[in-house]
Amino acid sequence: GARLSARRAVRHDAPMVPADADAEGRLETWRRPLRERPFRRYFLATLINSLGSAAGSIALAFGVLDSGSATDLGLVFFGREIASVALLLAGGVWADRLPRRAILAAGYAAEAVSTAAIAALVWAGEPSTAALAVLAALGGGASAFTRPAQVGFLPELVSPGNLQAANALKATIWSSTTILGAVAGAGLVATLGPPLALAIDAASFVVAAALVLGIGRSASRAPRGTSPLADLREGWVEFRSRTWVWVMVLSFAFFQLSFFPAMFVLGPVIAEQDLHGVAGWGLVVALQAVGSLVGS
Repeated sequence: GARLSARRAVRHDAPMVPADADAEGRLETWRRPLRERPFRRYFLATLINSLGSAAGSIALAFGVLDSGSATDLGLVFFGREIASVALLLAGGVWADRLPRRAILAAGYAAEAVSTAAIAALVWAGEPSTAALAVLAALGGGASAFTRPAQVGFLPELVSPGNLQAANALKATIWSSTTILGAVAGAGLVATLGPPLALAIDAASFVVAAALVLGIGRSASRAPRGTSPLADLREGWVEFRSRTWVWVMVLSFAFFQLSFFPAMFVLGPVIAEQDLHGVAGWGLVVALQAVGSLVGS
């Protein structure tokens, strides 16, 4: 009771801060990372890449369905995801050994080649599902290296005091650009067709790679005295020793097995049959992103 009264007294006696001043302070916190040139270029690269990828996923789905079935679409997405999962651990190990700027640029370039090749096959008409799956696997393998590199690269771009705001800005990009990308992707597919929409996605990877290369040298790191396999074993021990981590990963694995096929394979099929095609699916994806943005 005495502690509760003391807390109430502290709250009662605390100086009142004007609401507009508090809002301005929060806005200033968000602005600070953008004043640092390396982060500003990286932010722009992520923004462009996210917009292109959101539009490209819609274009890929309807590009495959134009001449294939739901099974074909599932196999193409499976090719990408299986390569990403298989190489993700290796990507994490090498992100701690090689310059992260170079990994990101090379990964974006590989995804540009993969997406451009898929666009060419879709343009030619009736593409081979196996060929599309292999090209999707190339893009998924590249993302397995870029994703861990992105996590470690951000602290190299901003001062320590701006890191939390920079992480928040980067996280917000994904939800907000998915909304715009879904609408833009639906519009591009409806007006230009899936091949040109995929070509625009490929171009976004090229622009992102160029922006990352322009950031400058990555922060120097001390050479590691252990082998990649030793690092992998050490990481596995750390992962296995934290119950909350592996339980979360296991639960997300089940989520992927249930939600992702329903959302990204069956969703476009149902939209094509009953929801006015790509326009209806673009709206569904955009509204899902709105929920993610509000929730986060």
